[in-house]
Amino acid sequence: MLPEQGNALFWKAFQVLSKTRRSSFGGLADIVLSDIQAYADLIGLKDFDLRSQLCRIIIDMDAAFLEWVRARKPQKPKV
Repeated sequence: MLPEQGNALFWKAFQVLSKTRRSSFGGLADIVLSDIQAYADLIGLKDFDLRSQLCRIIIDMDAAFLEWVRARKPQKPKV
Protein backbone atom coordinates (compact mmCIF):
# COMPACT_ATOMS: atom_id res chain seq x y z
CA MET A 1 0.00 0.00 0.00
CA LEU A 2 1.43 3.36 -1.00
CA PRO A 3 1.22 6.23 1.47
CA GLU A 4 -1.13 9.11 0.77
CA GLN A 5 0.62 12.13 -0.72
CA GLY A 6 0.10 14.16 2.48
CA ASN A 7 1.88 11.49 4.48
CA ALA A 8 4.88 11.21 2.16
CA LEU A 9 7.01 13.41 4.44
CA PHE A 10 6.51 11.04 7.36
CA TRP A 11 7.01 7.83 5.37
CA LYS A 12 10.21 9.19 3.78
CA ALA A 13 11.51 10.31 7.18
CA PHE A 14 10.76 6.89 8.68
CA GLN A 15 12.54 5.11 5.82
CA VAL A 16 15.62 7.29 6.16
CA LEU A 17 15.70 7.21 9.96
CA SER A 18 15.21 3.44 10.11
CA LYS A 19 18.60 3.10 8.44
CA THR A 20 20.21 5.07 11.27
CA ARG A 21 18.81 2.76 13.93
CA ARG A 22 21.34 1.40 16.42
CA SER A 23 21.52 -2.15 17.70
CA SER A 24 20.94 -3.06 21.31
CA PHE A 25 21.34 -6.20 23.39
CA GLY A 26 17.70 -7.04 22.79
CA GLY A 27 17.85 -6.49 19.02
CA LEU A 28 16.95 -3.19 17.43
CA ALA A 29 16.94 0.06 19.37
CA ASP A 30 14.45 2.91 19.06
CA ILE A 31 15.02 5.77 16.63
CA VAL A 32 16.36 8.51 18.88
CA LEU A 33 14.85 11.99 19.07
CA SER A 34 18.15 13.67 18.21
CA ASP A 35 18.21 11.77 14.88
CA ILE A 36 14.66 12.93 14.10
CA GLN A 37 15.63 16.53 14.89
CA ALA A 38 18.78 16.25 12.77
CA TYR A 39 16.69 14.91 9.86
CA ALA A 40 14.26 17.84 10.21
CA ASP A 41 17.24 20.22 10.10
CA LEU A 42 18.68 18.40 7.09
CA ILE A 43 15.51 18.78 5.03
CA GLY A 44 15.04 22.40 6.16
CA LEU A 45 11.90 21.85 8.20
CA LYS A 46 11.50 25.07 10.20
CA ASP A 47 7.84 25.06 11.25
CA PHE A 48 7.68 24.19 14.97
CA ASP A 49 4.27 22.48 14.78
CA LEU A 50 5.30 20.36 11.80
CA ARG A 51 8.59 19.41 13.51
CA SER A 52 6.64 18.39 16.62
CA GLN A 53 4.22 16.38 14.51
CA LEU A 54 7.15 14.71 12.73
CA CYS A 55 8.65 13.68 16.07
CA ARG A 56 5.38 12.28 17.40
CA ILE A 57 4.57 10.36 14.22
CA ILE A 58 8.05 8.89 13.79
CA ILE A 59 8.15 7.81 17.44
CA ASP A 60 4.71 6.18 17.07
CA MET A 61 5.63 4.50 13.77
CA ASP A 62 8.86 3.25 15.30
CA ALA A 63 7.09 1.82 18.35
CA ALA A 64 4.61 -0.04 16.10
CA PHE A 65 7.45 -1.33 13.91
CA LEU A 66 9.49 -2.56 16.88
CA GLU A 67 6.41 -4.24 18.37
CA TRP A 68 5.85 -6.03 15.06
CA VAL A 69 9.52 -7.11 14.84
CA ARG A 70 9.54 -8.41 18.41
CA ALA A 71 6.30 -10.33 17.89
CA ARG A 72 7.85 -12.12 14.91
CA LYS A 73 11.03 -13.03 16.76
CA PRO A 74 11.03 -16.73 17.66
CA GLN A 75 10.83 -17.38 21.39
CA LYS A 76 13.61 -19.36 23.01
CA PRO A 77 12.34 -22.61 24.50
CA LYS A 78 12.23 -22.65 28.28
CA VAL A 79 14.43 -25.30 29.79
